[in-house]
Amino acid sequence: MGWYHFKIDNLDSYNEAFELFLNDCIINEDRINNDLDNDKFYRFIIRTDGDFDNIYCSDGNIFLKSKFLKNKLFKRKLIDYYRMFNVYVTGPTEIFKKDGSCMNKWLIELCRIKTPNSF
Repeated sequence: MGWYHFKIDNLDSYNEAFELFLNDCIINEDRINNDLDNDKFYRFIIRTDGDFDNIYCSDGNIFLKSKFLKNKLFKRKLIDYYRMFNVYVTGPTEIFKKDGSCMNKWLIELCRIKTPNSF
């Protein structure tokens, strides 16, 4: 697998779309503390079929959620945010049918990390 590069015509738009989508995948501290007890999971299912894949920027540009979900920086930002709350992030992972065909759905799973004080 080789490396490829692509030009982003409007970096400001790209960064806006990145931040918009990242904020959609972040839950606030109160909800984390209320909904995510030890050994319980919180799951995001993100649809990326048709218009569900689009992120609309204020300047009219459109970016795809599916591209960000494959982006290592996107995953790193999710991990960095949830680490503050002792939450482990799995994914984003693309979901496939048993026959291997694409479902255009992605899974992000959160789990509270056990700490010595949590027993």
